[in-house]
Amino acid sequence: MTLVSWLILMIGTALAFGFAYLTYFRREPAGRGRALLLALRAAALLLIVLLLIDPRLGATARGRADRTRVVLDASLSMRPRPADSAGWLQALDAATRMARTGVIVAGESPRSVGSDSLPALAPSSASSRMLPAIQAAAEAGAQRVILVTDGAIEDGQEIASWLPRLGVELDVERVQTPSPANRAIAEVDAPAWAEAGQPLEVRVAVAARSAQPEQNTVLVVRQGSTVVARGNVALPGETRLTSAALTFTASGPPEGGLVRYDVAFETPDSIPDDDVRSVYVFVSEEPAGVAVVSFLPDWEPRFLHPVLAQALGLPVRTFLRVPNGGYFRAAEGLQAGTRVEETIVRRAVAQADVLVLHGVSESAPEWWREAAQRARRLILLPAGPLGEPYQVSGPVAADWYIAPEIPSSPVAPFLQDLNVSEVPPLESLFNAPAGASAWAPLNAGRTRRGGRAPALLVQETAGRRVALATGTGYWRWAFRGGAARDLYTRLWGAVAGWIAQEQAQVAGAAVRPVTRVVPRGSAPRWIAPGMTVDSLQIRLAGAGGPRETTTVRPQRGDTALSAVLPPGHYHYDARAFSGGEMLQGSGALTVESYSAEFMRPPADLSELRSAPAALLDDRRSGGRPLHASPWPYVLIVLLLCTEWVFRRRWGLR
Repeated sequence: MTLVSWLILMIGTALAFGFAYLTYFRREPAGRGRALLLALRAAALLLIVLLLIDPRLGATARGRADRTRVVLDASLSMRPRPADSAGWLQALDAATRMARTGVIVAGESPRSVGSDSLPALAPSSASSRMLPAIQAAAEAGAQRVILVTDGAIEDGQEIASWLPRLGVELDVERVQTPSPANRAIAEVDAPAWAEAGQPLEVRVAVAARSAQPEQNTVLVVRQGSTVVARGNVALPGETRLTSAALTFTASGPPEGGLVRYDVAFETPDSIPDDDVRSVYVFVSEEPAGVAVVSFLPDWEPRFLHPVLAQALGLPVRTFLRVPNGGYFRAAEGLQAGTRVEETIVRRAVAQADVLVLHGVSESAPEWWREAAQRARRLILLPAGPLGEPYQVSGPVAADWYIAPEIPSSPVAPFLQDLNVSEVPPLESLFNAPAGASAWAPLNAGRTRRGGRAPALLVQETAGRRVALATGTGYWRWAFRGGAARDLYTRLWGAVAGWIAQEQAQVAGAAVRPVTRVVPRGSAPRWIAPGMTVDSLQIRLAGAGGPRETTTVRPQRGDTALSAVLPPGHYHYDARAFSGGEMLQGSGALTVESYSAEFMRPPADLSELRSAPAALLDDRRSGGRPLHASPWPYVLIVLLLCTEWVFRRRWGLR
């Protein structure tokens, strides 16, 4: 041990015996067995001090041999090619030869595999993180770690910075895997919605390795088995991307719906998994979904847009009105910042399933009243007093704090476990009459304890659902982050889900995946808007045959995580249960075969071969660390239990 460790041990020993002596010879009444009780407590405290210091136990000859651990890279970059599997077989042979007690398989997260199970192992991880596996080996008491890899790892710099702290000697056993010429579709960008019969543009980014730069290759877009677009793109050099735009006429189901488009190379190469990517676009004759119009743009539309898109699973079109009367799109991807005519805005407003009007005041165009009265699902965020039928008074500018008590409402279950004390106050509050069927998800007041003024009014009248924001500055919650942002997301997501519920064209309100295209190796996330899920049952049909999984404990109120799926296209039927209620949904889901591992270049691992000799001296002097043995924890429990039994038998408290 180091000098500091010895000092800590001596001070800890003195404190342990001093505390035990003070307890039994000063605070407790005189009685039998005080010396034994003092020894039991002091021994337990001394073991805790030793665990904090974590000395290394003396090693036998076998222990010294076992202090070498093998870490095997099982990422997709090690995957055997159809024409050559020698690289992976070489890695398995090296790991089997050098491992004595099994190997630590590295990838997304480390796991231990016995030597007898290595022949059945296949590289499948979509991540090449070796550091967690090296940390696990050091935690288990290894002094020397042998890393078997092809060199295509993503955390080489992190390993170099961590080695001195881990105090392990790292040797790299590099295997040679074939590096054939490879093309990959690195990125695909498409709008969330499109109008049937109108041009639809899909942008593609292409990467290449060991290929001749500027060589042309052909990209195609398929809708089912039909090629709807074709274009040429020049291959880039190493570590670069080239982009291309493919335009075609969008077509979809007669009633509108999601359409899957597959973007692929016309002829596959030696690694076909990264030659195709999929996107889903909502195509209909009259694109519906959510229309957001901001007449006095601030930060609110910026944060509200993604919340509505995730909560409803529908295309969201956001338009910002500038002082000169023009309109611009506020969206994700290529459409952001483009100027649009007012006729396009009004058409989107008329077609929308859910209408959101922000910044409404006397300076807003008069057509907003007609649009608001016609909308069956409306979210209204005023910026000033409004007349009939809303009768909103002028705002009272002050700090309006949210009350910690969550009132009873249809969305209360989504807000119950939140700490609203960290939420910034609203900037101002309006006064609006509440109808007989109105309810408020949150209340606000002038003090930090809140009040009884509604921070939002929601009501249903004759089948029409309207949410009226009585405050301004909700965006400050999302801007703050943490618990405040969580409240913003849950509040507007739950309110939007309730507003859109039972709307005929809002198919997104059913149970569905959060994203229709799931990255390879990731678990699909599911959402059931408008209900607190007790369990979620999902039946999948597609790649690998039918499957069924049940998630009993969701991540949070309305979302759940299911098991990782192999790449392929699936059709799902999902049912979410909450008490006696059930919500259903069905549709398409794609797990990508693409992974960045197929294009990851080998890293320079030369700096990882040098061992931190100064820190290895102490590790070589002993065996595995104390915390890696179960006996200290067993002794601590036995000592404390024995002390408690004797105290009770001898009449102490």
